[in-house]
Formats: sequence, structure tokens, C-alpha cells
Amino acid sequence: MRISRDRLRTLFRRYYENAATESEISELMAAIREGGEDEWLELVIREEWNALRPDARLFTDATSERILEVVLQNGKEESTGRPRVRPLHAYRYWVAVVLLMAGFGAYWKWKDNRNDGLTTKVTAAITPGTNKAALTLSDGSVVPLDSAGLTVGGSIDMHAIAGNENGRLVYKTSEELKEATETFNTLATPRGGQYQVVLPDGSKVWLNASSSIRYPLVFPGTERRVEIKGEVYFEVQPDRSRPFTVQFGDNEVTVLGTSFNVKYYADEAMQTTLIEGAVALRSAGNEQLLRPGEQASTSADGKIVLTKVDVEEKIAWKNGLFLFQAAGIPEIMKQVARWYDIEVTYEGNFPERQLTGKVSRNVSITELMAIFQYAGINHRVEGRKIVIEE
Repeated sequence: MRISRDRLRTLFRRYYENAATESEISELMAAIREGGEDEWLELVIREEWNALRPDARLFTDATSERILEVVLQNGKEESTGRPRVRPLHAYRYWVAVVLLMAGFGAYWKWKDNRNDGLTTKVTAAITPGTNKAALTLSDGSVVPLDSAGLTVGGSIDMHAIAGNENGRLVYKTSEELKEATETFNTLATPRGGQYQVVLPDGSKVWLNASSSIRYPLVFPGTERRVEIKGEVYFEVQPDRSRPFTVQFGDNEVTVLGTSFNVKYYADEAMQTTLIEGAVALRSAGNEQLLRPGEQASTSADGKIVLTKVDVEEKIAWKNGLFLFQAAGIPEIMKQVARWYDIEVTYEGNFPERQLTGKVSRNVSITELMAIFQYAGINHRVEGRKIVIEE
């Protein structure tokens, strides 16, 4: 018995929202597999897609429509104009359409526990990043960390650490450490890693991949100062008597208590984004106050430039997401390369297009690159290298 249009619409909506049960996903895929009336199936998908909130879609309206047309046309005929041998309602084809419109969502979780004959190319060696870092102590010894805690024994002062689990290192201030203001630790994440630390004053810090923070075991009485590289998000514990200063290169951000993000990679422009509160940025002799929702960067002549930005996009990495707003391919692929610890190269004149979309940072590299492929970004995988092709 053929599934009703209303039922199909309900299944598609629940699937997109990642709320579908395994039985509901099985029912949806069975309906796609059985097909029967492709124009009707396409209409339901189009209707449901158009009903989604614009901010919930993977791509912008224009890009989404172009991608869908490419996929639909791909199912009907080859580039030569000759009809394809397989019918339009072929299972692989309609799965591709649904996966495209839903951004791959829950299907892959469902398929992990099934063997339904649909093969997927998997690059097993390339996996998403995880909670991992290295803690360098004041004596130079290095202690590897992961989600479970200390992975290798080290001479770490446990008087200073209250706990270390789930990718977060927590410090505490004790009477024994009051004089340890000149004792510094450095927490660093590799490519493909992230970590959190709660500093001795209670300030919370998130490190993105390939980032580091250097901090004292105890902040002195007049100032709280740390040094960073890479991308770091701060939630600073208020303390009006002791300003909190973040140093990165020749730049400094000073706050009393606020939330902000600093991006300072060697291969990207410096960015400081204020989420809430107030900060003062000093760079090359210039100083600028930031308001919430503003981002500061430096121009070629060293001046500080302020722009209004979508703060959700700027801290999406902290929330486990890739979130792009009209971003170019090189900008996107830099984030991908750091998170999956891969090399990205380019051949020919790669597309100079911009993409807007939101994808979990937990998806496999195969899923992520499949999304980009549907958006017209051709590529090939060579070991741990992805080549973006013309």
C-alpha cells in the first residue's frame, strides 16, 4: 500500500529535524525505494523544503534550488542528453535527493546499524576532531589529555587541579599555591583537537583546533593575563579589581567580565568578536572599544576596523557546528583542514562561489564533502589530502 502524501510529509519533517525514530526512517526509505510516482514524490519534497525556515536550511534559497535542479536533472539524463539506463525513481537517486535537502541528518545514524545494500564511500582514516590536548607544565614536562582525563602519567600538581573529564580541565586556588604567580602552564590543542579549561579565577575557556593558552597557576592581585594562539572563546569571571587581559601577538584585549572570541591563526586575519559585555582592543598603538555583536580586525595599515557580524556564526565551532554565511571556499576549507587534520590543495580555477549553511562538526569527512560536491565543489581524496578541482 502506497504511503500517503501527508504521512510522507510528516516523515520528511521529522527526519530533517533529527527527531525520526529508526522505524520512521525505515518507513521513509522504504517509500523512496518503492517509488511509483516520481513527480508526486518530488512535489512532496519540494513542498516540505519550501516550508522550512530559511535559517534552518543547509544552503541559501538560490543555491538550494540550483542544487536540487542539478540532482533532479542528473537522475533524468546524462550530459550527452541520452536517457539514463536506471529509472528516475531508482533508490540511490531518491536517497541522494532526500539526503541533500536534509543535510544528511539522521540517515547515517540509522544506516550504521543496517546493511541495506546501499554502499557509501568511507575514508576511514579521516575522522572528525575530538577532545584532546597537551598540557605543558612549568618544568617543561608534557601531559597528554583526552576526554577521559590524563592519558599518560605525569608530575602534575594535583593541588591545582580540581578535575579533568569530558574534555575540560578545571583549576582551583588553594592556600599552598598563593605564591605560585610565576608558575605557568600551557594548554595546547593539535589539529583535529579541541579542549576546555576553567582557570584558577573561574573563567571558562574553549580552545579550537590548533590553538593554545598560557596562564599562571595563580593570578596575581592586580591583573589576570593570559597569552593565546589560534582560536579561543572566553567567558570571563567578573572581578572589577583585576582586569582580564588576553595577549595575542602584538594585540591585547582587556575586559572585566564578558564573553568574546579571538581568532589569531598565522594564515588568517586577526578577529576579535564580542558576544556580550565590553572589551577594549589595543593593536599597533591603536585602541578601540567593542560593543556586543561587533568584530574587530586590522587593516593593511594597522588600523582597527569594526564590523557588525552574526555572533552565532563566529562561535559556532564552540557549539559543535560549521556555520558559514556567504563564505568562500578557501575560508571554509581552512576550518575543515584544521578540524579533520588534513591537507587541502587546489587544482585549476576552483569555483569562486560563496556558500551559506550549517553542518555538525561530528559528520564524517565523506558526508561533509558530499554536501560540498552537491554544491558544485568538485574534489578528490588522496590519503589525508583533499584536492579541490576545477
